[in-house]
Amino acid sequence: MSSASYAQTTYEEVYTILQTNCATANCHNNLDKAGALDLEGLGATLADKQNNVHAGVFKATPANSYAAAKDNYTVYPGDPYRSFLFRKISDGFSDDNPLDSNEGTAHNANTSSLSDYEKEVIRQWIVYGANSGGDDVDLNLIDDFYTNGGVESVPAAIAPPATGEGFQIHLGPYFIAPGAEVEYLSKYETLLDQNTEIIKFQTEMGTFSHHYIVYNYTDQASGGIDPSIIPYGLRTNIGFDGKSFVLTEQYSNTLETPEGTAFKWDPNTVLDLNSHYINYSSTQVLKCEVYLNVYTQDNGTAAQVMLSQLIPNTNIPIPNNGQDVTFTDPFSLPTNLNLYIWGVVAHTHQYGKDFNIYRRNLDGSRGPQVYDAGCANGIPGCAVEDYDYKHLPFRFYEPFLDVNLREGVIAEATYNNDGPIPLDWGLTSDDEMMIFVIFFTLDTVGIEIYENPDTTSVGIRDRVLNSSAIEFYPNPMNENSSFELSGVENGETQLRIIDVTGKVCEQQTFQHMNHSSLQINASNFDNGIYFYQFLQEGLLLGNGKFVVNK
Repeated sequence: MSSASYAQTTYEEVYTILQTNCATANCHNNLDKAGALDLEGLGATLADKQNNVHAGVFKATPANSYAAAKDNYTVYPGDPYRSFLFRKISDGFSDDNPLDSNEGTAHNANTSSLSDYEKEVIRQWIVYGANSGGDDVDLNLIDDFYTNGGVESVPAAIAPPATGEGFQIHLGPYFIAPGAEVEYLSKYETLLDQNTEIIKFQTEMGTFSHHYIVYNYTDQASGGIDPSIIPYGLRTNIGFDGKSFVLTEQYSNTLETPEGTAFKWDPNTVLDLNSHYINYSSTQVLKCEVYLNVYTQDNGTAAQVMLSQLIPNTNIPIPNNGQDVTFTDPFSLPTNLNLYIWGVVAHTHQYGKDFNIYRRNLDGSRGPQVYDAGCANGIPGCAVEDYDYKHLPFRFYEPFLDVNLREGVIAEATYNNDGPIPLDWGLTSDDEMMIFVIFFTLDTVGIEIYENPDTTSVGIRDRVLNSSAIEFYPNPMNENSSFELSGVENGETQLRIIDVTGKVCEQQTFQHMNHSSLQINASNFDNGIYFYQFLQEGLLLGNGKFVVNK
């Protein structure tokens, strides 16, 4: 382990690690250059040597032709899993993109002397952009995590799509201090070589994640920013302008498009990945990461393109008087274009109390309600509303919701600020937001939909989360409580209970048959807040939270 205090930059620490373990005799010094890679560097001064090593690895094509054919760089800034150098030293430390037999073996025997801390320093340097100068990596947090332990936001990675069925994007990890909150963006180059249809997104993130958003720089018709001017690696200049919206999630979820539809990405699409984590632990460092599986199909298969739009209302001054305040935001455009809306989801922060969406009449008045964030699956009409701002529901429309843009919709959100200061729109969890997202097509020709949602002739791809029903009672729990699970496919199912530090404190696997009832005992838990997840074959059926108060 290194010193508990670091005055040098991350790259200087990386260079020291490389000199100690790699730039040795008969290896990667500037005389032997094993694999045509010089990690010692030529130069009269230490700075010269460091600069020459950096120039030789940063976005450099590896000498190994197999790795080069996979579009690896020796160091791919922002992406350690496409960095041949990191994959060679990983040797089981990270399972992402393991070495193929054609890429040789893991680094020589000296690799065994590389500690997890040292491997993580190299990975963090790459995650933050592999800069030759300063960055935002906090080496003390990494040291603390590997010396004293910490919270794993994602205890186990999800398996990537099978070969030919898609690809996986792994953002991070990055580390944040106890009680801290961090939001980052990171540019991701898909390296797609042709137009590609996307039929499913599977997102895996920790319970401490506030959100994960995917944007697309490539749509220049919308006034997008040239992605070549965006720096590599994690950055904190958050914003919505200059790129198109793709996807948002507040919790681990699978979003699969209806038959006949697909998102479409151009060759070499460049994404912007937005991760926001809050460390609720007061004592331990949090390791933050997100996995996104992108499932594809042959181009030209879908009859209609699935589109998405994020619609914010940034004018929401909320006084801190403990009183309800409601904001109404109409959305319409002066065109007769029809949108066929497949799905809607809303978003607020902690002071949000309700979020409803209505059809808008031509005269501007409010029409029928089409979304209620306080009801299961977003369907209005529930007897008792339960608004959980961290897990607001998607509502899917079968058939699609036909909206003429001259009419549009009206969003209505209610807040109650009993905090210390007035609030307005802002990007941190201490601020507030009013956002809703729609997923839609411009026509329904070729889409398999049905008029009767109870029919067994299901044209929409299975979405277990949308049909599942999970009840937990009593909540809060003081002795015994029960889970009731229904509306999902029969089969092996897993219940996982996680505490606020991210620790899995109870796990059960059972065979679900039509209806399952599981009882848990308060004696197994300390007082506090817990999160639960139900999964089948790694896919999230549903999740929520409960309180233990003995």
